[in-house]
Amino acid sequence: MTDQAPAPVVDNAAPVQQPAAASLSAPDAAPSAAPAGQPPASWYSGFQDESLRGYIETKGFKDPSALAESYRNLEKLRGVPENELVRIPKEGDAEAWNAYYARMGRPENADGYSLPVPEGDDGAFSKQAAQWMHEAGLTPAQAQILAGKNNEFLAAQMKAAQDHQAIESDRQMSELKTEWGQAYDQNTEIARRAAKQFGLDEGMLSSIEEAIGTKQLLTLFNNIGQGLGEHKAHGIGSGDNSFKLSPAAAQERIKQLGNDPEWGKKYLAGGANEAAEMQRLQQMAYPT
Repeated sequence: MTDQAPAPVVDNAAPVQQPAAASLSAPDAAPSAAPAGQPPASWYSGFQDESLRGYIETKGFKDPSALAESYRNLEKLRGVPENELVRIPKEGDAEAWNAYYARMGRPENADGYSLPVPEGDDGAFSKQAAQWMHEAGLTPAQAQILAGKNNEFLAAQMKAAQDHQAIESDRQMSELKTEWGQAYDQNTEIARRAAKQFGLDEGMLSSIEEAIGTKQLLTLFNNIGQGLGEHKAHGIGSGDNSFKLSPAAAQERIKQLGNDPEWGKKYLAGGANEAAEMQRLQQMAYPT
């Protein structure tokens, strides 16, 4: 009898497969496959905050690295720490704007500006300007710059006006000297005495001069003095031998004498007084 090896037992059950080595080192298990007919789950589907999930979905961050990159770019764009950021208020929100101005450095009230006041100024305008600057939300540095520029502008305008007035005054004086001729010194003295008689000081005369001009001022008070007889006052002289006339007045006087027969007879007869008067009138009428 021949010995035979026992026949192998066949196990029809499926063999147990061991997990691959690579799967043991995977950091996270992939999301389970979505049931048939449903979209695959997103990387943020496990977030408990529904609004946060909606925000990420709206922004379209495809994965956490895209979210991190977006935040890094935001920090670069911002460029400063959180406590240095200032939000621009909406138009018409007075309370928010006041808070914004205070954050930017506006003083608590207008007195905090301490604006410079030009020499000789009463400071009323600077005080009012400070109120406007505070309302506009300016910082003290901005207010100082604006006030300084304003004061410089006003000073330049005042100097230009004074220079123009001085040039115009010289022009009018030169014109008046031509008109008055030899009577210029006398007539200006008459005008000065007339102004003094009415109690006008230098300040008052300067105000009148600015309003009507140098020539009109002297002519006005000279006429007043002439009417008051100032030309006969002590120091100016009296009578025809000392009183001087303008060229126009002297020419008119020559015409009057030429039409006076009695005076003409004496002049033609060699009258010394008539000859002296005519010579004096000729000098005043034609000073050049």
